[in-house]
Amino acid sequence: MPALLRALNTDLQRHIDSSLAFLLQGKNEEALMSAAKAAVAAQLKHPGSARFQEVHVVTTTRGKFVCGQVHAPGLNTGAIRFTQFVAGADSATIDRSEQSPAHSFTATMACL
Repeated sequence: MPALLRALNTDLQRHIDSSLAFLLQGKNEEALMSAAKAAVAAQLKHPGSARFQEVHVVTTTRGKFVCGQVHAPGLNTGAIRFTQFVAGADSATIDRSEQSPAHSFTATMACL
């Protein structure tokens, strides 16, 4: 299996496992999306400035995870644009294509 596909599978499974554990506590999908946004924000230089859009829960045969877009200062080397993310309740992968092709691939392909 090519390295990028392995990265996608590993990251996505981590987010699915995180989401499953969260939902098994009796929490709903709205709470899952809030927890996922917090996991994304925790990875940012300025978490309080994060703006989110297109946040939704994806259901697959393997489980559930959260997709969306985030914008925050310093995230895109100064560019003013939203960036794709995929997340679980306490884990997130943000498209940082300028730093890691694997992160870009995971965040983009998982949310198609």
